[in-house]
Amino acid sequence: LKYLNLSSNMIESISDGLFLNFIDLQKLDLSDNYIFNLSSLAFERLVNLKELYFSKNQLNFIPDKVFNHLNKLIILDLNKNNLSLLENSTFENMAYLEYLNLSSNFLTKIQNRLFKDLENLIDLDLSHNFIDYIQTNSFKYLPELKNLYLNSNPIMALFKLGE
Repeated sequence: LKYLNLSSNMIESISDGLFLNFIDLQKLDLSDNYIFNLSSLAFERLVNLKELYFSKNQLNFIPDKVFNHLNKLIILDLNKNNLSLLENSTFENMAYLEYLNLSSNFLTKIQNRLFKDLENLIDLDLSHNFIDYIQTNSFKYLPELKNLYLNSNPIMALFKLGE
C-alpha cells in the first residue's frame, strides 16, 4: 500500500503500532478528524512516508520526537489544529522536509532552534497564529527557504530573522 486516506472520519487517537504493517506507505492523509491524542511511536514504522496530512484535527501538542522516524518526509501539513507550543526537538531528523504548514494554530512564539534540522525546507507557513515574538535568527538554519508566511499574526517588532 502506497497511499492511505483516512480523512474526514471521526478518529480521535493514533496509538502505537497502528501503522505497523504499512512500511511501504508514502502518503498518509489523516486530515479533518478529531485527533487529540497522538502516541510518540505512532509513525515509528512509516520509514518511507513522504507526505503526511494532519490538518483540521484537535492536537494541543506534538509528542517529543514523534516525527523522528520520518526522515524521508517531504510534506508535513499540521494546519488548523490547537498547537500552542512546539519543542525544539519536534522536527529533528527531518532533513528532506520541503513543505511545512503550521498555519491556523495557536502558536505564540518561534524559538531560534525549532527549525535547526530542516536545511531543505522551501515553504514555511506560520500564518494565522498568535505569534508576537520570533527569537533572533529563528530562520537561520533554513538556507533553502523561499516562501515564509507570517501574515495574520500580532507581531509587534521585527528582530534579525536570519543570516
